Formats: sequence, structure tokens, C-alpha cells
Amino acid sequence: METRGLPDWSEVVARETHVHCLFDGRAEGTTYLALGSERIFQVDQEGPNTLPDMQAFLDESAGDWVFMVLGYDLKNSVEDLKSERLDLMGFPAAVLNVPRVVLKWDAAGPSVLKGEGDEVIEALFAAEAVGEEPAAPGIAMRPRWDEATYTQRWGRVQRHLRRGDVYEMNLCTTWTGKGKIQDPWGMFQRLQGRTRAPHAAYVRMEECHAWCGSPERYVERRGKVLRSQPIKGTARRGGDAREDADLAHALRNDPKERAENIMICDLVRNDLSRVAERGTVHVEELCGIHTFETVHQMISSVACTVREEVTFTDILRATFPMGSMTGAPKIRAMELIDELEANRRGWYSGAIGYLAPNGDFDLNVVIRTVLHNALKGVVSFEVGGAITAASSAEGEYAECMLKAGALLDTLGSDGPR
Repeated sequence: METRGLPDWSEVVARETHVHCLFDGRAEGTTYLALGSERIFQVDQEGPNTLPDMQAFLDESAGDWVFMVLGYDLKNSVEDLKSERLDLMGFPAAVLNVPRVVLKWDAAGPSVLKGEGDEVIEALFAAEAVGEEPAAPGIAMRPRWDEATYTQRWGRVQRHLRRGDVYEMNLCTTWTGKGKIQDPWGMFQRLQGRTRAPHAAYVRMEECHAWCGSPERYVERRGKVLRSQPIKGTARRGGDAREDADLAHALRNDPKERAENIMICDLVRNDLSRVAERGTVHVEELCGIHTFETVHQMISSVACTVREEVTFTDILRATFPMGSMTGAPKIRAMELIDELEANRRGWYSGAIGYLAPNGDFDLNVVIRTVLHNALKGVVSFEVGGAITAASSAEGEYAECMLKAGALLDTLGSDGPR
């Protein structure tokens, strides 16, 4: 896969308190950089008025660009749910920002979508490709669960599976550390170099930072077409071409991984049917194997034609959070997640993306992501996977460690591998 690197926007980014970069490093990919804030909508505590207030903000901002982070705990506004666990990061539940400057960068080069004449534009256009990789911040990370604790929680999920409470559940574990990340753009460069992810993002909302190497799209809208691309199924890359091909082949034909993917694909079909024109929900790709820098992933693609009267928050009510990060049935899975996991997920397994002036939008799934509260000096990331009756504790824990590897390397952590 032909890729391209990041431009050196480090100096510009360091001067801004609101930054939103969506990076697709594929040769045909499109990158957006949004800077500053003209208007902002922030959710500090989820409640019944959250989505109506969010839609009112979007209606007031119609015809402008809106960049956003939607935290997982917005589920409490979508459904009648609560999050009782510890909030490690102290981030807002959601932030919607109308930026001062929006730059688009694709195969044709950079172009200004908003903010022509702003003093930062010249510096952005003059930036060259990032050179030598910056040093790691060297933050030691430790898991909140050891393997024995993970296995115990896995066993509790299995009991719920045997009782029929859920058919599949995504169980995640958290790594934490303390320190300061001095070079935010360098951190993004390090993560992108290890993931080469098509839905990567760097977000700064004042003291709240997120570096995201996500391979997964939650949902996008292009005209009347709505599309979601859930991931379920992960395998490591091989040491040589033959082993790599064998691992991809094994993933493609693994009955457990295919069952997980198809189950979530069906959940997504049901979610989309709530906002789709009758008879338009269809599967574009089922259990396709996509290869990234460190992993092979099994991805399906489900699309529909959205009804004329449907709003952005109607789509959130129908589909959020994404089924790949919850399980099936979704509501019961989310109740068990709050019961079994060690802390609130916060921004993790939420969504980062944009809403364009014409109503199109694109939102990723916040996975393979490092979070940093610069005020508190707290760093965290979460990893997890889907558990079914066919899962083994050893296999699921190994998958968590595989996903943690690129994040530990990015941070330069001496934590356990």
C-alpha cells in the first residue's frame, strides 16, 4: 500500500489550544487540519437534553465546519444508562468545535477550506514532510489488570454468555502512566509510523489530548448514503511474506472470528435500518481482510440510503456507540461493560471526526489511542476485544497485548510486553 508521511506542522500545532487533525496516510487519502475555535459545544455531564442541545448547536452552525469528539459515555444520553466507574482522565463527554481555520490536504496538495488570510496559513503551506522520527516521551505504562485479573473478568463474561444475557461482549483493560508529553506532533508522528492507520487523528482541546491510530470507521455520510465499517477479528503480521500470508489466510477462515464479525455486522444492519429508507440496508463487504502496519483486521462494510428527515443526532440515537465496541445485544452488553471494567472509557471507543458544511460527515472509532490530561499529567490507553463462547482467556489476553504493543512503543514505555 503506497503511503505518505505527515507534514511538519509541529510549530503551528504547539501554539494552538484547539487542534483537530484527521490523517489518512494512504496515497489516495484525505487529511483535514482544523485550528482554533469560533464556537464550541461541550458536554461535561450527559443527560436527557444532551442530544437535543447538540442538534440545536449543529443547526445554528449549519453551513460551517464542525469537528468533534464524542466520548463513549454519551451512551447515557442515547439510552437510559449510567456510568458508575472511576473517571481516570476527567475529559468532557463530548466536544463539538467550529474552528477558525480548516485545511484540506490530499493527492493534489493542500487547500484552504476556511480561514483564508489567517496568519497560520502560510506556515502550514510551507511545511515540509517530517524528517527524522522524534524521541519517545519515555512514559512508563502499567496495566490496571494483570493476566490473572483479566482472566477472572473473562470468566465472568463467560457466565453471562452461558446464561444468554449476551452473545458477544467487548471487554477492555486500561494502561496508565504519569508524565508530560512535550512534543504533541512528534507523538502523533511516532504513532502514525507504527500504525499507518487510515482513520488516524490528533485532537487537542486545551489540556485534553488524544493520539489515535484507528483503522476503523464508525459511520460516514456521503449525500444520502450512510456507511459503517465494523472491525472484528485481529491477527499479527508475519515475520516474512509467507508467514504474513498464512496469518491473513488463517484469519479469513477462522470460524470464531467470522462468527464475531457477522454477529456485529447484523447488529449494524439493525442499527442502520432505524434511519434508512425501507429496503436499502445492504452489506457491501463481509469479513474482508485488510492489512495494516502491525495487524491484519477483518472488516465488514454495511450501507444504506438515509431518510430525508433524519438529522445527525437521529443517526447517533440509532447507532451510537458502535456495536464493535459493545457487543450484542447492545444495551445489555453496555450494562455489563460498566459492571466489569475498571474505569469509565471516556473518549476511548467513542468517535472523532467532522461534519462538513454540506451535511456530509465522517467519524472513526477511537481505538489504538493514547489519551493525555496535560493538567493532571495522566496518560492512559485501553485495549480489548470481543468475547464469545468460543473465546479463550489466553487468546483474548494475547490479542490485548498485541494491540498494546504499538502504543507502548510509541510512548517508549518500559512496561511489560
